[in-house]
Amino acid sequence: MGRGIGIDPSAHPERLTGAAAAKIEWITDFYSEAYAHLQADAVVCRHTLEHIAPVGDFMRMIRSSIGDRTDTIVLFELPDVRRVLEEVAFWDVYYEHCSYFSAGSLARLFRSSGFDVLDVALDYDDQYLLVEARPSATVPAQGAPFQIEDDMAVLSEAVTGFDTAYRAILDRWSSKVTDVVRADGNVVIWGAGSKGVAFLTALDIHDEIRFAVDINPHKHGMFMAGTGQEIVSPQHLVAYDPDLVVVMNPVYLDEIRAEIQELGIRPEVVAV
Repeated sequence: MGRGIGIDPSAHPERLTGAAAAKIEWITDFYSEAYAHLQADAVVCRHTLEHIAPVGDFMRMIRSSIGDRTDTIVLFELPDVRRVLEEVAFWDVYYEHCSYFSAGSLARLFRSSGFDVLDVALDYDDQYLLVEARPSATVPAQGAPFQIEDDMAVLSEAVTGFDTAYRAILDRWSSKVTDVVRADGNVVIWGAGSKGVAFLTALDIHDEIRFAVDINPHKHGMFMAGTGQEIVSPQHLVAYDPDLVVVMNPVYLDEIRAEIQELGIRPEVVAV
């Protein structure tokens, strides 16, 4: 029977009620050398590395904790900076991200930290990077790079493109929201996480948008950091009857459109 150990300072184990709850031991703490004694067949880290400032120290600590168990599989998932730059996704740029990685820089980090890189790929509609690795006998690890790692030229071009396109895209979104509000319409965003915070703060939007929708019931009645919109459930939209719903991740666009139709309202629904 598979079992897991989750280490997360923000974990709420009491919220887990499914069948998997009994198979997971939760430690509400930051990962550190204090947990090096925990042995696992696989080490999985999702959307954490980009929040770690001393990223090299963090990777070396993980490698040291694994020790000589070279059959341990390591799997990391994090945002792909190439996609952020090429799509000018300013809502994915915010201060909690200490580092941004491309396929090439991520693979080089793993090899320099003592990991053999088994695969580097894109997932989640090509928004996220996945790297699969295992401990190497040498530091840095050897191995030929994958084709996806050859990204320096395209990244340089994407940085230039981001700089020139950012202001135009920001102005376009600001105008779209302002036009609806000036016509006495209502605008909401759907997604009260980090993308929503970054979107609202970049546009410097406050009273123009009153509500942020989120399906997470633990967020309802809370407020967006910085700009103060109240976070509400999808059902709140029935009475509010918005004219424009801005979806914070296009991955969920079809799902959200279907849910809005079930609510019986007909706003314009667009994704960032």
